[in-house]
Amino acid sequence: ENALAYSKANIFDTVTNERYIAYASAIADLFLNRFYPKGPMSDDELEEQSEQLRHTIDSDIEDTVASELLLKMIDIVKYTYRTNIYMNDRYSLGLRLDPRIMTVEGEDKELPYGIVFAHGRRFNAYHVRFRDISRGGMRLVTPPNAEQFALESAHQYDECYGLAFAQQLKNKDIPEGGSKAVNLINVNDLSPAGKNFVMRKSVKAFTDTILDLVVDTEETKQRRIDYLGKKEMLYLGPDE
Repeated sequence: ENALAYSKANIFDTVTNERYIAYASAIADLFLNRFYPKGPMSDDELEEQSEQLRHTIDSDIEDTVASELLLKMIDIVKYTYRTNIYMNDRYSLGLRLDPRIMTVEGEDKELPYGIVFAHGRRFNAYHVRFRDISRGGMRLVTPPNAEQFALESAHQYDECYGLAFAQQLKNKDIPEGGSKAVNLINVNDLSPAGKNFVMRKSVKAFTDTILDLVVDTEETKQRRIDYLGKKEMLYLGPDE
């Protein structure tokens, strides 16, 4: 498939298109209701409403790329274990994902143990790990222009997966598995000082978002719905 069709810019253009925005809005409502702290949507309700949306999209939308994107968005709701969407003062939107959401039919690749995705004002970031306790660092990617940013956006997850898997092989003789984070940061049209500031803020925001998803505090107990059902620990640091 054409990966560029699912770059950040093209996804934004699709979901904000007048023809498709109502469907995207309905999926967003589905996500919000699924994780509403005071009364989250049940599994049965999620399945019923998801099927209704899938049927409507299949019937009404002829564009293959738009249809596949919207259907994938519905799947993301199902395959999200945790989110910080209702947390006060969050730095970015974070999702703890079931790794099966990132599999491609017919692809023979090892399934990661866990995936975290974060979306902030000027960055998107993934953390992929292959065991519960894994070791690996973070790579910052700062493309010099919009065209290169779109190319990096199109294969960001694949890069993160490959780096984490390489670390997994490297760690084969120690208890910890392999992990890696890739933080793709938009620094277009920024001065050197502005670039440095945005990079530091993006790292902080991603790290803070991970904490939203893994630590237990009074706020997370009240505002974070948990479909994973167990504690997690993520390690970000040198892999040597």
